Amino acid sequence: MGCILALETGGAPPCVAVMVTRPGEATRIVEKHGTPGRHDEELVGLVSQVFSEAEICAADLTAIGLGQGPGSFTGLRIGYAFAQGLAFSLQIPVVEVCSYRAAALSIARNGEIVVIGDARRDEYFYARFMRSDLAQAGSKLLQLEGVRLCTALDLERNLASCTTDFALVDLSLVLQEVSQVQKQPSALAQGLRLKALSAKNVASCVAQVVEELSLSAVAQGIGPRALSELEPRYLRAVAAKTISERSIPAR
Repeated sequence: MGCILALETGGAPPCVAVMVTRPGEATRIVEKHGTPGRHDEELVGLVSQVFSEAEICAADLTAIGLGQGPGSFTGLRIGYAFAQGLAFSLQIPVVEVCSYRAAALSIARNGEIVVIGDARRDEYFYARFMRSDLAQAGSKLLQLEGVRLCTALDLERNLASCTTDFALVDLSLVLQEVSQVQKQPSALAQGLRLKALSAKNVASCVAQVVEELSLSAVAQGIGPRALSELEPRYLRAVAAKTISERSIPAR
């Protein structure tokens, strides 16, 4: 039996999922979401809930998947501390997954998918993916552009090359209503205040990516990273400068 616990704590609500694979049975995924801003209070309880519903215990885990961000400083630190402590006690690997890749994977549609996150101070993180043949087994998500930090104006310019029909996934809209988004450069430049596709079941997708990466690593003879080498990607470090500030020579 293979059991993967997945944590996505970089967003407003903490998300936890467990993926259980038993011989002769269909893979089962259980996911729970917490309350925005209450990661420290609810994470342990959410993990207990998915364990109970999936009918497993911590000792059954074979790996832990961890949403790497970009995400909130506090949320990511809570998730990383929990995962590292649990993995150390159970002596199992932790696999980091780009949260934007998991968010894109959660969108069941073909075509281009743009994942955007508010980096604060009028800047944004974004990444671009392409998906095709969704209805077929083995459908893959191709990364067109890795996670980048840019201003709202630069984001508008960068997205101008996208196809006319693309999905905009705003990570601040997790758990909200889903709607199709058409390209609106002017709205993007004004702060990306669009109704966008909601990135639901992100933690479940983290677990799926972990399984995929783990199988690939085993095939290539690559071992897991040491717990001390795990490194989250924060939306913005405490003393981080904006793009414009970094371009000004120090005096």
